[in-house]
Amino acid sequence: LTSFKVECTLEAKPLALLALLANDLQGQSSICFTASVESTHRLFLLLSAVEGLGVAVLEYSSHQSQAQRSEALRAFKKANEQAQGVV
Repeated sequence: LTSFKVECTLEAKPLALLALLANDLQGQSSICFTASVESTHRLFLLLSAVEGLGVAVLEYSSHQSQAQRSEALRAFKKANEQAQGVV
């Protein structure tokens, strides 16, 4: 388990995360925690829109039904077993 801390402005956070995912964490399973359900959803939408990122992007929050959260967790575990990156 590795933890990353990047100090940057609020506006630069999404770009810093994209850089980590595209460069340092390529092909590794990753989990990104946010402060709110809204932040989680915005981050999910942003990462889903980036072409060529090379990772599967899953959303996991209380905004989803229990069935959706269970499916996201199952997909994360499956991808982890296949050594693919999942956020």
